[in-house]
Amino acid sequence: MAQKTGTLKSSGPKRNIESKNQIVAAAISILETQGYTKFSIEQVARKAGVGKQTIYRWWPTKPELILDIFSSELLPPIPSYDGTSTLQEHLKKYLFIFAENLSAPAATQAFICLIAEKSVNPKFSDLCQKLVFIPRMKALSNSFKLATSLKEISHHEDTRHTASMIYGPVFHTIFVANSPVTIELVDTVIDRFFAELKTN
Repeated sequence: MAQKTGTLKSSGPKRNIESKNQIVAAAISILETQGYTKFSIEQVARKAGVGKQTIYRWWPTKPELILDIFSSELLPPIPSYDGTSTLQEHLKKYLFIFAENLSAPAATQAFICLIAEKSVNPKFSDLCQKLVFIPRMKALSNSFKLATSLKEISHHEDTRHTASMIYGPVFHTIFVANSPVTIELVDTVIDRFFAELKTN
């Protein structure tokens, strides 16, 4: 089953779900059309038709709102590897979906905001690690454990290094090279990683 992450606080009455959905939709729309530099709680409240305090009740700060939306709405769910396909094919499929989602305007703007905030706010940086990076590290670790038990790969422990090798080219292509992530690039990244595994 795919995993979802997020910072959203407990919802209270069910009628508030509609307000939350309106807030999320408004925030995504603003990120997509105006970018994070023009993103504000005031704009979100106006577009969603709610008061600012309604937003602050669930998200204490603007960065936390954007982080929650980024991790739970803009990025794809983290799929669990179940061994029905090879881990190599599983990672290719997920990484391309991840890249497609990350390339979307709202996601790129959200990520730029998160990088800016985490560079000056250690607590927020820790929260980003908890909601974005660590869940994907754990998913990779669990996937490699299962693949090892199925004799698809040899013993593998350095999950942090693996995450950098797998996700790094995607972030570089989108945010540094300003280029689209192609299926060919994803295939090359994963194939080279598994080729290196076999030589170690």
